Amino acid sequence: MFPFEIWIVASILVLFFSISLLSCFSGTIILAAGITFIVIGLILGVPIGFYYHLLLFQRIKLLGRELKGWWISPHRYHEYLPEKERRILNRWFWLGAVFFNIAMIGCGLVFIGLFMKG
Repeated sequence: MFPFEIWIVASILVLFFSISLLSCFSGTIILAAGITFIVIGLILGVPIGFYYHLLLFQRIKLLGRELKGWWISPHRYHEYLPEKERRILNRWFWLGAVFFNIAMIGCGLVFIGLFMKG
């Protein structure tokens, strides 16, 4: 697709744009947005993550594999699954990762909002 360097440059540009955009809002609005992001990320991300880990546990257990540390680094067990099941699990894996990152962005916004004046 795109070279890795393009993703790095695009990420830095998005970061700079986001930081400059934050100066247009008051600390209270940023704090409220951060709390909203955290709530949305947790309310949707925790059940999705639980469901993903439950599916992974069931599938790996059926294959008779040992499950050492499967909740910490679960993606390494995807290779043991058939392609169809791997696609299903990957969908839940990435969806959970998206909502986790939404919650982390919310944490960053709360941090920034607490230290802004106004």
